[in-house]
Amino acid sequence: MDCSVCNTPIDNKYCKSCGQKYERKKLSLKTVLGDIVSSLTDVEKSVVLNIYYIIRYPKKAINNYWDGFRGYYYKPGKMLFYFVTIAGISTLFLKGRLFGLSFSTQGISESLTFAIVFFPILNLSSFLTYRRYKRNYLEHLISTIYLVSTFGIVVLIIESLSVYFGLTTKENTVWVILLSSLILLWNSILFTSPSKPIKIILNAILEFIVLVSIITTLGLLLYLSGALVSG
Repeated sequence: MDCSVCNTPIDNKYCKSCGQKYERKKLSLKTVLGDIVSSLTDVEKSVVLNIYYIIRYPKKAINNYWDGFRGYYYKPGKMLFYFVTIAGISTLFLKGRLFGLSFSTQGISESLTFAIVFFPILNLSSFLTYRRYKRNYLEHLISTIYLVSTFGIVVLIIESLSVYFGLTTKENTVWVILLSSLILLWNSILFTSPSKPIKIILNAILEFIVLVSIITTLGLLLYLSGALVSG
């Protein structure tokens, strides 16, 4: 039997050229159901493994994408997709809240609103804090998507379980503080030598100051523009 993709002769279950699997069995309901269950299990396993790799080896996983290697770890868009999906489900359970925050929306989902507001501000703080490392704005965007998606998924799951078991309320803003702290710390790990733990903490604090400055400036501009309009 030749492979249907690359026409290489198949000696066993897998094509030695492209890796496609071949089963010499007649299609049955059991086969179809087995493939569906297997696919769902593989996706769940893959998500967990990618989250683990990004948390455990942030430099390796994110640098891998920066340097042009694709396919081994999830691409940033795929991580973002899972984060937005879980965020959307969480807003239903948490009654329109994410990480203890409530979002005022006009026909836009709370999870999308959070992404629209949070990503650019966090990305700008990363770009300004670590400009000396010669990474462009787009590369910072990639690392921001990876880290926000990864820790967003983890914190949302913990938050939902905590609210479900009555350990905390859905209005508790400790979750957005935890999310921001983890992202800032891991972003510092990404850009700082692992042999300098004090510098990692200091860089995380520096980005926090930059982040607060951006939010304060934006808040002030919005306030002044509102005052000018009403005046």
